[in-house]
Amino acid sequence: YPQLDQLGLRWYAVPIISNMALSCGGLTFAAVPFNGWYMSTEVSVRNFCDESRYNLLKPIAEILGYNTSTHMSLWKDRVVLELTAAVLHSYQAAGVTMVDHHSTAESFMKHLHKENKLRGGCPSDWVWIVPPLSGSICPVFHQEMLNYKLKPAYEYQAVAWVNYKSQTSANKHTFKKISNLVKLATNMMSNAITKRHKITILYASETGRAESFAYNLQELFRNGFNSKVICMDQYDFEDFKNEKCIFVVASTTGNGEAPENGQALGRKLYEIVYPSDIMKTDCGTQTSQHQHTSQISLFDESFHILFSVFGLGSKAYPNFCAFANSINSLLKTLGGEEIYPFVEGDELCGQEDAFKSWSQGCFK
Repeated sequence: YPQLDQLGLRWYAVPIISNMALSCGGLTFAAVPFNGWYMSTEVSVRNFCDESRYNLLKPIAEILGYNTSTHMSLWKDRVVLELTAAVLHSYQAAGVTMVDHHSTAESFMKHLHKENKLRGGCPSDWVWIVPPLSGSICPVFHQEMLNYKLKPAYEYQAVAWVNYKSQTSANKHTFKKISNLVKLATNMMSNAITKRHKITILYASETGRAESFAYNLQELFRNGFNSKVICMDQYDFEDFKNEKCIFVVASTTGNGEAPENGQALGRKLYEIVYPSDIMKTDCGTQTSQHQHTSQISLFDESFHILFSVFGLGSKAYPNFCAFANSINSLLKTLGGEEIYPFVEGDELCGQEDAFKSWSQGCFK
């Protein structure tokens, strides 16, 4: 993959640590540097691909031509494998020491058995020792470990500028002054939020995927709107009369069925749109007629709501995104205005990209 060279990726030759403390003999030495050598996956997987670090997983996949629209292409696994091979090759070509994760795992197992034999145990942190690539095919993955501390030991320490005690006297603020400032800031923020346009995000989820997307949508709207996320089975149907804008993220299960937490709301909307069906099943009882009349009063001629729906499903099953499609049609029939077209997300291909496109379209 010569395309990797386009990225110009570089990393240090040697891991040099100088901000840890050495605890030995009851004393703590705050500046005792040490160094070693890298394991390949530290650089390739953790440093380059972790979301909290350089987060290059998807950019590299696109450069290598992998299909990132579906997890079934295993593009993430292929990227970290090729990147690890590239890192090993680069260090070897430069004559710099680097070990692969398989050799390191075997070496640790020998050390562990030796320590158990000599001392009856060896402190081990499973999370740190198991490599982030091919973990289950390394011997350390299946090894039970016990993490405890022995001295002498290197310890993490707080950064100096956080605990530094200044020699100059700082202005002392009383608790009352600080609390008043906090109260003022809170009131200002509350007033600002209440003046924003309100939106409600409803979700119906079977596995938690739709719920996750719903909260992602809230994050997008958080800075400009007063938004809230509610599961459909916790939503008060009477609140429809006060809504101005609703976004729906709904999955479909089985043969086009609604998730359990979306069935009640879906049924109520259906009863409003198709009253004749529900009246027949209820045999025209006064109770059912009264309930229906009170519900339909929510949707009088003045009822107007802005909405958009995103559906999750799989084309491997019949009636793809049927429940979300039904919700979209019912809201239209009730007089709602679709501010962005209904979008379907297929879990087999491009669901995240479809959601991203839909959410950005809704925000605009």
